[in-house]
Amino acid sequence: MNSPETQKTLLYLDRYEGQYAVLIDPQTHATVNIPRNYIPNNTSEGTYVSINITQDLNTTQAVAEEANKLIHELTGDNDK
Repeated sequence: MNSPETQKTLLYLDRYEGQYAVLIDPQTHATVNIPRNYIPNNTSEGTYVSINITQDLNTTQAVAEEANKLIHELTGDNDK
């Protein structure tokens, strides 16, 4: 299995709206809403935050294998 890629993005915490943090990409001005509890405590509006997104290939493979197993059980197809 290939090693997972990671994408690092710098975003600006524009504001909080209820249980969500509204982040803005300073280059594209795209907005991203994420649950407020994903933001470190005491992070104030106007702060830049770094977000790292990494593919979890091990979990992806394990979930796919479990789904295939269940499909085979439900369809009676035991020849994987």
